[in-house]
Amino acid sequence: MRELPKLWTGVARIQYLCAFLESIGVDSLHSVPLITSGFQSLLTTDLFRDQAQALFNHRMMGLDYPSEAAIRRQVALYNEAVNDPRSNIEAGFEIHPETLKFSKPANLIDTQVAQALVILRQALPYKKHGKVLIAPKNNSLVPIEIDREA
Repeated sequence: MRELPKLWTGVARIQYLCAFLESIGVDSLHSVPLITSGFQSLLTTDLFRDQAQALFNHRMMGLDYPSEAAIRRQVALYNEAVNDPRSNIEAGFEIHPETLKFSKPANLIDTQVAQALVILRQALPYKKHGKVLIAPKNNSLVPIEIDREA
């Protein structure tokens, strides 16, 4: 399992998609299901030829939304968290819930976006796990760690 970056966590991780898409000249989340689908044919296009690691990292980070409805749900959760005065989430991007278009707010610190792109373009580190031996005659449960916060 890969270790998730700490720059943006929880529902704020959708900003990694925004930063990546902005870097390739796209300003909407509409195409995310296709882009994060894992189809290798995408890597043969001019737009994604040099983006294999970033696309892989999106899937490893749980940002592979299978449908537009899933993206809309995540955008709603993100916008709700950003607008909650009790939340400490900084809005790196403003995402319109109807059009799924995103833009940077005027007060955005661009170093966060640059840092996000560096994270996406290199391999994510592995999360170290221990091992436990279980008696073969005993029942056992294995916890599966999924952190999508959605």
